[in-house]
Amino acid sequence: MEIVYVTMAGLTAASIAYLFMAFFSDVPGLASEGKPEDISGRTAANLKELDFDYAAGKLSKDDYESAHQQAVAELALSLKAKQEKSQ
Repeated sequence: MEIVYVTMAGLTAASIAYLFMAFFSDVPGLASEGKPEDISGRTAANLKELDFDYAAGKLSKDDYESAHQQAVAELALSLKAKQEKSQ
């Protein structure tokens, strides 16, 4: 019976450690915020989402155009920063 308790305690400790690792691990997009590579990827994803929302009728044409222009400008700046960094 003692082996069962020891096994259960070990599994419980491993489960708790696994859960805490999820909280303290490097989550993509959060810890590396501000890097041009990450911004360009997120901006491209945001552009796709904007297109989808507009096509679904969730955004008015004015809201879509405004958000789209802002995202394109942000993407251009991040790509320019990436290019300058590589030179």
